Amino acid sequence: MFCNKLCILDSFFDEILGLPDIFAASKAEMGKAYVQRAKPGKAVLIGDTTHDKEVADSMGIACILVANGHQSKETLLSCNALVVDCLTDVVRVL
Repeated sequence: MFCNKLCILDSFFDEILGLPDIFAASKAEMGKAYVQRAKPGKAVLIGDTTHDKEVADSMGIACILVANGHQSKETLLSCNALVVDCLTDVVRVL
């Protein structure tokens, strides 16, 4: 089911990066390496935690947070990020 939702976004991206665990220990480093080889002005991090916003800020790129993941919408809104309700809403803002 998650794959079907993610597949609607595939055409918007050159690459989709992620980590296989909840610890996100190298998420910032992975993102910074990507931004160095990509087009920083067009990069966006899509996540579901305030940590994802912190990572995007450290990378100097835009962030969209999806409020159907690990943290509540209220928590996500508190970090001054663009917050949407579901992945299909991401398509509308891209």
